[in-house]
Amino acid sequence: MEFSKNSVRRYDGTSSVARDPITGIKVPAVEDSSKITEDANAGKIIGINGGNLNYVRAGIAYDTRDYEPDPDRGWLIEYNINKAERTIGSDFNYIRHFAQAKNFYQPFPKLFEEFVIAQRVALTKIEGNVPFFEYRYLFSIDGPFGALGGQNTLRGYRQERFFGPVIGFYNLELRYRVGSFSVWDQFIQLSIVPFYDVGRVWDKLHDVNTLNYKHARGVGLRIIWDQATVILLDYAYSKEDQLFYVDMGHTF
Repeated sequence: MEFSKNSVRRYDGTSSVARDPITGIKVPAVEDSSKITEDANAGKIIGINGGNLNYVRAGIAYDTRDYEPDPDRGWLIEYNINKAERTIGSDFNYIRHFAQAKNFYQPFPKLFEEFVIAQRVALTKIEGNVPFFEYRYLFSIDGPFGALGGQNTLRGYRQERFFGPVIGFYNLELRYRVGSFSVWDQFIQLSIVPFYDVGRVWDKLHDVNTLNYKHARGVGLRIIWDQATVILLDYAYSKEDQLFYVDMGHTF
């Protein structure tokens, strides 16, 4: 279960001091209506005043990964559900479904033991009385993460660049350990990881199709310290941007 109080601050109509670009004189400037206010007035979103968001979450998972921090083989298949409910004090009432499958596979275990193909596919749907700020939050057995864009979903696009009622994405990584060494009794492995990410959002589940997806690709380096600690360095590019990521742990 989770209980939270959410605050949304807007600056519509507030006055601040600006400098005239020609004369250099300080003049008062009044903030115009924000896009959030415009969308709320048009009936496109709710939740612009924040509020209490309380929900229960439950799920089921099938996990055969041989070593969770850096798996070589196995599956993780999971489904979870989030239900925000007025009966437990929430100002909003909605339900989110999330399902994903991860697979780790060594195609040539005898010839190339250090080569692993890692894949993930995920789909989520949210419906009901949903505040605008909640569309971007996803939850899995591995922890929370954001919607499409950023290091955890669609690298090469800005963090949470795309989100909506229905979100789907697919990730592919070719993980190849190129060497290992020891430093001060610490065992270090290095992996080169070319990757490809694709995904998009929809308004309804029946809108899901094979058109107009967003694509990103890149290459990364994994520094695996004593097997359990993974340091990630990724360079990714898309039609919109080129981004570099540094993080702890695999993307998935």
